[in-house]
Amino acid sequence: MVNVFAPGEEIYSTVPKNEYKYLQGTSMASPVVAGGAAVLLAYMPDLKPYQIIEALVKSSNPSTANGFTDQSQAGGVIDLKKAAEYAYTNFYKGKPAGTSKPSKSVKKAVKK
Repeated sequence: MVNVFAPGEEIYSTVPKNEYKYLQGTSMASPVVAGGAAVLLAYMPDLKPYQIIEALVKSSNPSTANGFTDQSQAGGVIDLKKAAEYAYTNFYKGKPAGTSKPSKSVKKAVKK
């Protein structure tokens, strides 16, 4: 069982000899999730690994793939914008106590 799904089919990627090719599989999906986790950590460096996982899992979009939702803890595909909002709302401690507005850099990341 995996925590979340990520796009892993028809990913346009680099290959040797300065070329590009459409690839598929976990070799394409896992970097999508790792990149998402890296973005969360870049904007909220105090997040713990379990918090990043929780943000990605609890904010995922339900999968439409038949027969695969029972193979994932979240049953869905990651949504980085929603994960950033979830992490900020539930875990981020980078701002002084009593401050409820996100920083400009977090606002930018969430808007994208």
